[in-house]
Amino acid sequence: MARFAAAAALLMTLVSLCAAQRIFEPPAPGPGRSQEAHPTPMPRSPSPAIAKPQLPPVVPPPAPDPRVAVHDLRVGTFYYNRGAYVGALSRFEDAIYNDPHSAEAYCRAGDAELKLRHTLPAKVDWEHCLRAAESGKWAKHARQALARLAKRRASR
Repeated sequence: MARFAAAAALLMTLVSLCAAQRIFEPPAPGPGRSQEAHPTPMPRSPSPAIAKPQLPPVVPPPAPDPRVAVHDLRVGTFYYNRGAYVGALSRFEDAIYNDPHSAEAYCRAGDAELKLRHTLPAKVDWEHCLRAAESGKWAKHARQALARLAKRRASR
């Protein structure tokens, strides 16, 4: 019985708070209801204007720097050798941003993508590597990786 009384008291408190805040409005008078029992509610006053917070200005990304690309390649290679392929890929992508002509960055990004089983982005990265370096160590690596990928797809 005490629970019922406590619940009823809580319900009455909520109803009175809602009426004070004008969240709940009583039903409009209809047939069989008198106007005195349900007076028309007062119109709501417009809410005060809320000031919108000012956003900080958009900062442009840093300018590409080939020296940073060398550091990103080193750190990405470290992550790759430790098996942290997501971190390695992030560093290789940063190296590509800082030096878009780096065949090594594209080739290593392709290797990391393949380890993450993202074959299409890996293929795209190796093709970029071939465009960046037509000959040399990284072009050879990219050709071999593309051949392995094509062979793997053909066997499926």
